[in-house]
Amino acid sequence: MNNQPHVLAYALHETEGIPERFAELIKKHFNIIYYEEFLKNEKELAEKIEFIFGWKHYPIIDEKLLKSLHHLKAIINHGVGVDHLDLPLINNSGVKVANTPHVVDNATAEMGMVLMLTSARNILEGKGRRTVRMGNPTLHSLVSSLQQIMLKFEKTQVRLGLEYCL
Repeated sequence: MNNQPHVLAYALHETEGIPERFAELIKKHFNIIYYEEFLKNEKELAEKIEFIFGWKHYPIIDEKLLKSLHHLKAIINHGVGVDHLDLPLINNSGVKVANTPHVVDNATAEMGMVLMLTSARNILEGKGRRTVRMGNPTLHSLVSSLQQIMLKFEKTQVRLGLEYCL
């Protein structure tokens, strides 16, 4: 292996780890150790890991993991918030925490606009309570309607920034 720093990531996975489209870029700067591999050879690999890349709350960072990673410098969380991290525990370990604070600004603005437009225009009025096939039968049809509206925005490359609406 080369002299690049080692990073612990949960998996190569679109929603619960490093998305495949980012893996090659990350490999240019880091040696990636996936969590499953780490668990199989924890003692040897723990001495190499300097960073943790968190994606959607994975891997779970607890006291046991922090104590096992003697050379850990930082936890980099992909996402806006760090509410799922035990910041006092991490800070007491001398580890820094970073995140990507503006990664979903456009998506958040777009969703806010969609909610305001659908509400103002009564787009969803009269649809009734239908279930959505998303594992939760109590979801209202609003979810599926919003998904359809967002797909239409994405397909036409229309971006609704809040600065255009004020």
